[in-house]
Amino acid sequence: MNEKILLHTLLDNIPDHIYFKDLESKFVLINKAQARTLKVAHPNDAIGKTDFDFFSDEHAKQAYEDEQKIIRTGEPMVAVEEKETWPDGSITWASSTKVPLYDSQGNIIGTFGISRDITEVKKARGAMEEAERNRVMLESIGAVCHHMGQPATVILTTSNVLEKSLQNADKSLYEMAKDISEAAQVLGEKLHKLNEVNCYKTEEYVNDIRIVEV
Repeated sequence: MNEKILLHTLLDNIPDHIYFKDLESKFVLINKAQARTLKVAHPNDAIGKTDFDFFSDEHAKQAYEDEQKIIRTGEPMVAVEEKETWPDGSITWASSTKVPLYDSQGNIIGTFGISRDITEVKKARGAMEEAERNRVMLESIGAVCHHMGQPATVILTTSNVLEKSLQNADKSLYEMAKDISEAAQVLGEKLHKLNEVNCYKTEEYVNDIRIVEV
C-alpha cells in the first residue's frame, strides 16, 4: 500500500494533535486535529507559520525554546505537561511528546510532536486538590474545636458557679462573674456552630457545651 496514503489516513483520523516542524520551528505538516485546535480551515493553512501566530507569547516562547533544545541536543521531551495560553486569555493543557526529526543521512532537520488535550483532566485534578485542601482546613477547624472545647466547658461551669456564689456579694464582682459567664456561653455557642459546619468529629463535650446548673 502507498505509504503516503497510510500516513494521511493516520493523520486525518487520530484524535491527538500531530505536527512536524522545521529547524526554525515552522510548521511543515499538521493533522486535522491540530488544525481544529489552531482554528485554521485546512492543515495546509498552518504551513510556514509558528506557534507565535496562534498562541500568546507565554506558550509560544516556551514551545520554541523546548524545540530548539531538542534540535541542538537530539534529546526528546516525553509526556511533558504544557500550559497553552491563547490570545483571548484562555488556557488549555496538553501532554506533549516531541522528538528530533531526521533525514536519510541522520541529520536533524526539525522536530515531530504529538500532543493530547488534558484540560479536563487538569480541571478534575485541580478540583480534587481543592477538595483535599478544604478537607484539611475543616479538620483543622475540628481540631481547634476539640482543643478549645474542654477549657470552654471548664470556664463556663466555673463562671456559673462563681456568678451564683457572688449574687449577694459586692455588685462589681458579681457583674464581672456574670460577664465572664456570658462570654463563656458565647464562646461555647461559636465552637458548637464551627463544629456543625465541618466534617471533623470531635468529642461530645464540644458538641454539647451548655450551662451547668449547680
